[in-house]
Amino acid sequence: MSFQPPQNAQNTIQTCIATCQGQGFNLAGTEYGAECWCSNSINNGGALASADTQCNMACSGSATQACGAGNRLSVYSAVNTFPSYPVPTAKKTNLPGGYTYTGCYTEPAGGLRIFPLYQITDKINNSVDTCLNKCAAFGYEVSAVEYGQECFCGSASDLTSNGGAVAPEADCSMACPGSPADLCGGVGKLNVYTWTSTNPPLYKWNNPTNKGRYELLIGGIVIPLIATLGLNNKVTFMEKYGTGAPNSTGAYELDYSLANDYKKAWRTMHVSSDVFCAANLVLPDRSGRILSVGGWSLESTEGIRF
Repeated sequence: MSFQPPQNAQNTIQTCIATCQGQGFNLAGTEYGAECWCSNSINNGGALASADTQCNMACSGSATQACGAGNRLSVYSAVNTFPSYPVPTAKKTNLPGGYTYTGCYTEPAGGLRIFPLYQITDKINNSVDTCLNKCAAFGYEVSAVEYGQECFCGSASDLTSNGGAVAPEADCSMACPGSPADLCGGVGKLNVYTWTSTNPPLYKWNNPTNKGRYELLIGGIVIPLIATLGLNNKVTFMEKYGTGAPNSTGAYELDYSLANDYKKAWRTMHVSSDVFCAANLVLPDRSGRILSVGGWSLESTEGIRF
Protein backbone atom coordinates (compact mmCIF):
# COMPACT_ATOMS: atom_id res chain seq x y z
CA MET A 1 0.00 0.00 0.00
CA SER A 2 1.13 3.55 -0.68
CA PHE A 3 0.54 5.54 2.52
CA GLN A 4 1.24 4.78 6.18
CA PRO A 5 -0.19 7.03 8.90
CA PRO A 6 1.79 7.34 12.15
CA GLN A 7 1.91 4.09 14.10
CA ASN A 8 -0.88 3.92 16.68
CA ALA A 9 -0.61 2.06 19.98
CA GLN A 10 -4.44 1.92 19.98
CA ASN A 11 -4.72 0.60 16.42
CA THR A 12 -7.95 -1.22 15.57
CA ILE A 13 -9.74 -2.11 12.37
CA GLN A 14 -12.18 0.75 12.93
CA THR A 15 -9.53 3.41 13.66
CA CYS A 16 -7.48 2.39 10.61
CA ILE A 17 -10.51 2.49 8.30
CA ALA A 18 -11.54 5.91 9.67
CA THR A 19 -8.00 7.26 9.20
CA CYS A 20 -7.81 6.05 5.60
CA GLN A 21 -11.26 7.35 4.72
CA GLY A 22 -10.33 10.70 6.22
CA GLN A 23 -7.30 10.82 3.89
CA GLY A 24 -9.43 10.00 0.85
CA PHE A 25 -8.36 6.36 0.39
CA ASN A 26 -10.61 3.43 -0.52
CA LEU A 27 -8.44 0.69 0.99
CA ALA A 28 -7.32 0.23 4.58
CA GLY A 29 -4.93 -2.45 5.77
CA THR A 30 -3.70 -3.41 9.23
CA GLU A 31 -0.34 -5.11 9.64
CA TYR A 32 1.86 -6.34 12.47
CA GLY A 33 -0.71 -5.35 15.09
CA ALA A 34 0.06 -1.65 15.36
CA GLU A 35 0.48 -0.62 11.71
CA CYS A 36 -2.19 0.97 9.51
CA TRP A 37 -1.78 1.34 5.75
CA CYS A 38 -3.92 3.22 3.21
CA SER A 39 -4.14 3.06 -0.57
CA ASN A 40 -6.42 3.04 -3.58
CA SER A 41 -4.72 -0.03 -5.01
CA ILE A 42 -2.72 -3.14 -4.13
CA ASN A 43 0.90 -2.43 -5.04
CA ASN A 44 4.28 -4.15 -5.38
CA GLY A 45 2.82 -7.42 -6.65
CA GLY A 46 0.78 -8.01 -3.51
CA ALA A 47 -1.34 -11.16 -3.65
CA LEU A 48 -4.09 -12.85 -1.67
CA ALA A 49 -2.69 -15.04 1.11
CA SER A 50 -3.47 -18.73 1.00
CA ALA A 51 -5.55 -18.53 4.20
CA ASP A 52 -7.11 -15.83 6.38
CA THR A 53 -5.53 -17.49 9.41
CA GLN A 54 -2.14 -16.11 8.33
CA CYS A 55 -3.38 -12.72 9.61
CA ASN A 56 -3.24 -13.75 13.26
CA MET A 57 -1.70 -10.85 15.22
CA ALA A 58 -3.99 -9.05 17.65
CA CYS A 59 -4.53 -5.35 17.06
CA SER A 60 -2.60 -3.17 19.49
CA GLY A 61 -5.87 -1.46 20.46
CA SER A 62 -8.09 -4.56 20.62
CA ALA A 63 -7.00 -8.08 21.56
CA THR A 64 -10.15 -9.52 19.98
CA GLN A 65 -9.37 -8.22 16.47
CA ALA A 66 -6.79 -9.52 14.01
CA CYS A 67 -4.51 -6.85 12.48
CA GLY A 68 -2.46 -8.77 9.95
CA ALA A 69 0.92 -10.27 10.86
CA GLY A 70 4.52 -10.04 9.70
CA ASN A 71 4.33 -9.25 5.96
CA ARG A 72 0.58 -9.91 6.08
CA LEU A 73 -2.21 -7.31 5.94
CA SER A 74 -5.86 -7.54 6.84
CA VAL A 75 -7.36 -5.46 4.03
CA TYR A 76 -10.72 -3.66 4.01
CA SER A 77 -12.23 -1.94 0.98
CA ALA A 78 -14.87 0.75 0.49
CA VAL A 79 -15.32 -0.23 -3.19
CA ASN A 80 -16.17 -3.46 -4.99
CA THR A 81 -13.16 -3.44 -7.31
CA PHE A 82 -9.74 -1.82 -7.17
CA PRO A 83 -6.54 -2.04 -9.25
CA SER A 84 -3.62 -4.29 -8.43
CA TYR A 85 -0.14 -3.41 -9.67
CA PRO A 86 2.97 -5.54 -10.23
CA VAL A 87 6.38 -4.90 -8.72
CA PRO A 88 7.29 -1.41 -10.00
CA THR A 89 10.03 -0.74 -12.52
CA ALA A 90 11.70 2.41 -13.79
CA LYS A 91 9.50 3.98 -16.46
CA LYS A 92 11.44 4.21 -19.72
CA THR A 93 8.76 4.38 -22.44
CA ASN A 94 5.80 6.64 -23.25
CA LEU A 95 7.44 9.52 -21.41
CA PRO A 96 6.08 13.07 -21.70
CA GLY A 97 7.71 15.54 -24.08
CA GLY A 98 11.30 14.83 -25.05
CA TYR A 99 12.44 13.20 -21.79
CA THR A 100 14.46 9.98 -21.70
CA TYR A 101 15.49 7.90 -18.70
CA THR A 102 18.97 8.75 -17.40
CA GLY A 103 19.35 6.36 -14.48
CA CYS A 104 19.28 5.97 -10.71
CA TYR A 105 21.33 8.56 -8.82
CA THR A 106 22.30 9.02 -5.17
CA GLU A 107 22.12 12.31 -3.30
CA PRO A 108 25.41 13.80 -2.04
CA ALA A 109 26.46 13.32 1.58
CA GLY A 110 25.61 15.72 4.37
CA GLY A 111 21.95 16.19 3.53
CA LEU A 112 22.73 18.13 0.34
CA ARG A 113 20.62 17.94 -2.82
CA ILE A 114 21.53 17.33 -6.44
CA PHE A 115 18.65 19.65 -7.36
CA PRO A 116 18.45 22.26 -4.58
CA LEU A 117 16.25 24.87 -6.25
CA TYR A 118 12.90 23.31 -7.19
CA GLN A 119 11.09 20.60 -5.21
CA ILE A 120 7.45 19.47 -5.12
CA THR A 121 6.11 17.00 -2.53
CA ASP A 122 2.90 15.09 -3.24
CA LYS A 123 2.20 12.11 -0.97
CA ILE A 124 -0.84 10.97 -2.96
CA ASN A 125 -0.51 11.81 -6.66
CA ASN A 126 3.21 12.02 -7.42
CA SER A 127 4.18 10.07 -10.53
CA VAL A 128 6.86 10.11 -13.21
CA ASP A 129 4.53 11.73 -15.73
CA THR A 130 3.25 14.48 -13.41
CA CYS A 131 6.78 15.33 -12.30
CA LEU A 132 8.14 15.48 -15.85
CA ASN A 133 5.23 17.60 -17.04
CA LYS A 134 5.71 20.07 -14.18
CA CYS A 135 9.44 20.41 -14.84
CA ALA A 136 8.85 20.87 -18.58
CA ALA A 137 6.26 23.56 -17.90
CA PHE A 138 8.90 25.56 -16.03
CA GLY A 139 11.62 24.95 -18.62
CA TYR A 140 13.81 22.47 -16.71
CA GLU A 141 15.63 19.91 -18.85
CA VAL A 142 16.17 17.49 -15.95
CA SER A 143 13.42 15.96 -13.81
CA ALA A 144 13.82 13.48 -10.96
CA VAL A 145 11.59 11.57 -8.54
CA GLU A 146 12.70 10.56 -5.06
CA TYR A 147 11.30 8.85 -1.96
CA GLY A 148 8.06 8.06 -3.79
CA GLN A 149 6.46 11.41 -3.10
CA GLU A 150 9.14 13.94 -4.15
CA CYS A 151 9.66 15.63 -7.52
CA PHE A 152 12.76 17.68 -8.36
CA CYS A 153 13.55 19.90 -11.35
CA GLY A 154 16.94 21.17 -12.38
CA SER A 155 19.61 21.55 -15.02
CA ALA A 156 21.94 19.01 -16.60
CA SER A 157 24.88 20.71 -14.88
CA ASP A 158 23.36 19.86 -11.48
CA LEU A 159 24.08 16.18 -12.08
CA THR A 160 27.83 16.80 -12.32
CA SER A 161 28.41 19.87 -10.15
CA ASN A 162 26.36 19.15 -7.00
CA GLY A 163 27.97 15.93 -5.83
CA GLY A 164 25.48 13.38 -7.13
CA ALA A 165 26.60 10.00 -8.38
CA VAL A 166 25.19 7.10 -10.38
CA ALA A 167 23.73 4.42 -8.10
CA PRO A 168 22.77 0.78 -8.74
CA GLU A 169 19.31 0.55 -10.30
CA ALA A 170 18.17 -1.64 -7.40
CA ASP A 171 18.65 1.30 -5.00
CA CYS A 172 15.68 3.09 -6.62
CA SER A 173 12.99 0.82 -5.26
CA MET A 174 10.03 2.94 -4.07
CA ALA A 175 6.78 2.98 -6.03
CA CYS A 176 5.15 6.24 -7.08
CA PRO A 177 1.92 6.84 -5.11
CA GLY A 178 0.26 8.23 -8.24
CA SER A 179 1.44 5.43 -10.58
CA PRO A 180 2.33 2.39 -8.46
CA ALA A 181 3.68 0.39 -11.43
CA ASP A 182 6.50 2.94 -11.77
CA LEU A 183 9.50 3.62 -9.55
CA CYS A 184 9.98 6.98 -7.86
CA GLY A 185 13.48 6.71 -6.44
CA GLY A 186 14.19 5.66 -2.87
CA VAL A 187 15.68 6.98 0.36
CA GLY A 188 18.28 9.45 -0.90
CA LYS A 189 17.97 7.95 -4.38
CA LEU A 190 16.46 9.50 -7.52
CA ASN A 191 15.18 8.19 -10.82
CA VAL A 192 16.46 10.88 -13.19
CA TYR A 193 15.08 11.92 -16.58
CA THR A 194 16.71 14.30 -19.08
CA TRP A 195 15.17 16.16 -22.02
CA THR A 196 17.22 15.04 -25.03
CA SER A 197 14.84 15.64 -27.92
CA THR A 198 14.90 18.55 -30.36
CA ASN A 199 11.52 17.53 -31.76
CA PRO A 200 9.68 18.63 -29.74
CA PRO A 201 12.12 21.20 -28.30
CA LEU A 202 12.00 22.14 -24.64
CA TYR A 203 11.93 25.83 -25.58
CA LYS A 204 10.06 27.34 -28.49
CA TRP A 205 10.63 31.00 -29.23
CA ASN A 206 8.09 32.69 -31.49
CA ASN A 207 9.00 35.69 -33.65
CA PRO A 208 5.67 37.00 -34.95
CA THR A 209 5.52 39.06 -38.12
CA ASN A 210 2.92 41.37 -36.56
CA LYS A 211 5.04 43.03 -33.91
CA GLY A 212 3.73 45.55 -31.41
CA ARG A 213 4.99 48.97 -30.47
CA TYR A 214 5.16 51.13 -27.39
CA GLU A 215 2.94 54.19 -27.05
CA LEU A 216 1.71 56.36 -24.19
CA LEU A 217 -1.24 54.74 -22.40
CA ILE A 218 -1.76 57.10 -19.48
CA GLY A 219 0.25 59.56 -17.44
CA GLY A 220 1.88 58.06 -14.37
CA ILE A 221 1.10 59.07 -10.82
CA VAL A 222 4.26 57.56 -9.36
CA ILE A 223 7.69 56.33 -10.42
CA PRO A 224 7.51 52.75 -9.13
CA LEU A 225 10.21 50.44 -7.91
CA ILE A 226 7.81 47.51 -8.39
CA ALA A 227 5.06 47.14 -11.00
CA THR A 228 3.06 43.90 -10.85
CA LEU A 229 0.21 42.62 -13.02
CA GLY A 230 -2.42 41.04 -10.79
CA LEU A 231 -4.82 38.21 -11.54
CA ASN A 232 -7.57 40.84 -11.76
CA ASN A 233 -5.79 42.37 -14.79
CA LYS A 234 -4.96 45.49 -12.82
CA VAL A 235 -1.41 46.72 -12.30
CA THR A 236 -0.02 47.70 -8.91
CA PHE A 237 2.70 50.31 -8.65
CA MET A 238 4.74 50.68 -5.48
CA GLU A 239 7.35 53.33 -4.81
CA LYS A 240 9.98 53.64 -2.11
CA TYR A 241 8.01 55.00 0.82
CA GLY A 242 8.52 58.70 1.41
CA THR A 243 9.81 59.60 -2.05
CA GLY A 244 6.44 60.45 -3.58
CA ALA A 245 3.63 62.80 -2.73
CA PRO A 246 3.30 63.80 0.95
CA ASN A 247 0.82 61.85 3.09
CA SER A 248 0.47 59.09 0.47
CA THR A 249 0.91 55.36 0.91
CA GLY A 250 3.18 55.14 -2.12
CA ALA A 251 1.07 52.28 -3.51
CA TYR A 252 -1.38 52.59 -6.38
CA GLU A 253 -3.50 50.33 -8.57
CA LEU A 254 -4.07 51.05 -12.27
CA ASP A 255 -7.19 49.81 -14.05
CA TYR A 256 -6.04 50.30 -17.63
CA SER A 257 -9.55 49.63 -18.96
CA LEU A 258 -10.27 53.16 -17.65
CA ALA A 259 -7.15 54.68 -19.19
CA ASN A 260 -9.25 57.37 -20.90
CA ASP A 261 -10.24 58.75 -17.48
CA TYR A 262 -7.16 59.63 -15.46
CA LYS A 263 -9.04 60.21 -12.19
CA LYS A 264 -10.80 56.84 -12.25
CA ALA A 265 -7.93 54.76 -13.65
CA TRP A 266 -5.72 55.25 -10.59
CA ARG A 267 -6.70 54.04 -7.11
CA THR A 268 -4.65 54.62 -3.98
CA MET A 269 -4.01 51.34 -2.17
CA HIS A 270 -4.33 51.47 1.59
CA VAL A 271 -1.05 49.74 2.28
CA SER A 272 2.26 51.28 3.13
CA SER A 273 5.46 49.36 2.58
CA ASP A 274 9.08 50.31 2.08
CA VAL A 275 9.84 48.30 -1.06
CA PHE A 276 13.47 49.32 -1.46
CA CYS A 277 15.31 46.20 -2.67
CA ALA A 278 12.08 44.21 -2.53
CA ALA A 279 10.09 41.94 -4.82
CA ASN A 280 6.46 41.07 -5.49
CA LEU A 281 4.80 37.80 -6.47
CA VAL A 282 1.18 37.28 -7.53
CA LEU A 283 -0.17 34.25 -5.67
CA PRO A 284 -2.08 31.65 -7.70
CA ASP A 285 -5.39 32.10 -5.90
CA ARG A 286 -8.72 33.54 -6.99
CA SER A 287 -8.37 36.72 -4.96
CA GLY A 288 -5.11 37.55 -6.69
CA ARG A 289 -3.21 38.37 -3.50
CA ILE A 290 0.28 39.82 -3.90
CA LEU A 291 3.16 38.66 -1.73
CA SER A 292 5.79 41.35 -1.05
CA VAL A 293 9.25 40.43 0.20
CA GLY A 294 10.49 43.50 2.08
CA GLY A 295 13.80 45.25 1.58
CA TRP A 296 16.67 45.76 3.98
CA SER A 297 16.58 49.50 4.63
CA LEU A 298 15.05 49.07 8.11
CA GLU A 299 14.41 46.05 10.34
CA SER A 300 10.75 47.06 10.48
CA THR A 301 10.38 46.59 6.72
CA GLU A 302 12.22 43.29 6.39
CA GLY A 303 10.29 40.09 5.89
CA ILE A 304 7.19 39.01 4.04
CA ARG A 305 3.80 40.69 3.90
CA PHE A 306 0.57 40.50 1.91
